[in-house]
This record gives sequence, structure tokens and C-alpha cells, in this order.
Amino acid sequence: MELKKFEEVIEKVFEDSKVRILDIVYELSDNKKFYKLVYSIHSLNISKTEEFEEILLHTKLIFKVNLSKTKLIDNYFYYLKDINCIYSKVEFQGIEDFNEKLNKLFKEKNFGEDILNLSELLSNAPTTRLNYNLNKLGVDNVFIYSFLYEPKYKTRPCGEVTFDFSINLKSSEINLSIKKIDQEYFFYYKYLNNSLTEIEQDLEELPYKISNHISKTLN
Repeated sequence: MELKKFEEVIEKVFEDSKVRILDIVYELSDNKKFYKLVYSIHSLNISKTEEFEEILLHTKLIFKVNLSKTKLIDNYFYYLKDINCIYSKVEFQGIEDFNEKLNKLFKEKNFGEDILNLSELLSNAPTTRLNYNLNKLGVDNVFIYSFLYEPKYKTRPCGEVTFDFSINLKSSEINLSIKKIDQEYFFYYKYLNNSLTEIEQDLEELPYKISNHISKTLN
């Protein structure tokens, strides 16, 4: 497949989805016989209604391209299905099939539990849920104005990726980075001159977990 036609499909999908951050790099293969074309995607808007904005927090698409960067070598691509380098392969036949497979991938949200949990956190009114939980914890003198995904690096080896957020209060900010190490999840908080590290066994019920962490960070 000619690379130009393929890129037109990619650009159309991302244009319709309103991706927030898209970085494209070519990486020479170890045997120097082809390039890996890597699309690193952050905050991909999958769907939007008046009440709900569904966001895919992060994934990568990887294709094999010839050395002259004019054609795809194989009719398949890999995508980052879940954090810590869990990839899945998608085969396609021709440009129309590729278009359908790519759109289907995002529409059906065929991603791992961790990516889906992180995406759900950002999609479903994070500030409202965090403020509600803080109030239930008795923290009624703090109000979160925004909870933003702010990736430090557009492109980074998947094993080194952290998921970085800024939690904006009235006159200050809490920085949060989440990273999976082995089978545990590390939450690193920085607030003024203080820091806090919390370890969790999963990424479920993230608004509740983060609210508890924030209450400790502020104290």
C-alpha cells in the first residue's frame, strides 16, 4: 500500500476524532531493513454528546515501512492495547478494510483494563467526582477546578511511560504521575514542597483512590 493513501486515512480518522496530541516518528529497525512508523496518540476523542465526552487516554500504532518511506511493507499493524508494552496485531486487506478496522478498533474500545480505567477517569467528569469524594472524606476546604492529562513526553518507550496529570486548586496545583512497576501501580504526588507516593494493586475506582491520596497529600 502506498504510504500517501494510508496517511490520508489516518489523518481523516484522527481529524474526525479530534486527537489532542499526535506525534509521528520513524524508527529504523534493528536489522536496518525497514522503518517502524509510530503514531503516539494522547487524548483521542472517541465520541461526544452534550453530557459525556469519551476519551481514549493513550495508545500507539506501529507500521512497517520501506526504507524509502513510500510504502507499507505488510498489511498489518500493531497497537498498544494496554500499558507496559502489551501490543495486539490487526491485519487488513487494502485501504478500505484498513479504514474499517481502524475505526472499529476505537469504536469497540478493544483495549486493556488499565488503559480503559485511565480513560474512564478522564472521560467521566473527574473534577465533579473528585470533589464529591473529598467532601465525603471531610475535606471541605479544598475545591478542584480542573483535572488535566498533561503527558510529559509525546513519544517515549512504552516501558518508561508515566501518566501525568495536573490537579488545579484555587491558588496551587498538585502534580500526579501514575506508573506501573511489575504488578503494582505507583501514584506519585507533588504539592508545593511536599511529595507523597501511594501504591495500589489495580486502577479500578480511580476517583475514589485519588481522592484518598489527595486528602493525605494536603495533610
